[in-house]
Amino acid sequence: GIAVDSSGYAYVAGETRSSNFGTASAYQGTFGGGGEGGGDAFITKLGTSGSSLVYSTYLGGSGNDYGRGIAVDGSGYAYVTGYTDSTNFGTASAYQGTLGGSYDAFITKLIPTPAVTTGTATSITSTSATLNGTVTTIGLTTTAWFNYGTVSGSYSGTTTTASLSGTGSAWSRRRAMPQTWP
Repeated sequence: GIAVDSSGYAYVAGETRSSNFGTASAYQGTFGGGGEGGGDAFITKLGTSGSSLVYSTYLGGSGNDYGRGIAVDGSGYAYVTGYTDSTNFGTASAYQGTLGGSYDAFITKLIPTPAVTTGTATSITSTSATLNGTVTTIGLTTTAWFNYGTVSGSYSGTTTTASLSGTGSAWSRRRAMPQTWP
C-alpha cells in the first residue's frame, strides 16, 4: 500500500524477502525471517522529493509477515495492516497477543524516533553547561537547549531547560483470521 500525507511525504507498506533491505531509523533493523517464500512486512517513509529515506523498517517475526495497507493520520503516524503466521510477531496492548490461527491479521501504529543533533556546549562553568541541539520528529524541527550539571568534568545530565521527549515505537494488535488466508 501507499499513502501520502499533507506535507508530501510518501509512506509505503509491503513485504520483502531481502535480508539487506534498506533501513533507516528502523524500529526493527534486521530481517526476522520467513519460510515457504515469505518474508517480513516493511514500512518506509520517503522524503518529499522521493529520493531520501526518512525511515524504513522491517516488521515481523520468524514466520511470514505481509504488509497490505497503510494510512497516515494528521500527526504523521503510520498505521499498517496485514497478516502474519509468526508466533513471535511483536505486539503491545494487543487484543490478542498470540497466534490464534494459521494466519492472524494485524494493525500496527508506527511512532518514529526523534532525531537529536547537538551543537557546541556553551556557558560552561565548573558546575554546569548548556548544550544547544535540534530535535526532529515526524518531519518537524524544534530547537532545544539542555542544561547539564557536571561532576569532575563529566556530564551528569540532570537538568533540562526545554523538556522534549519521544521514543521510537510501534504497537501491534492482532486477530485470528479465517483459515482461508492467505
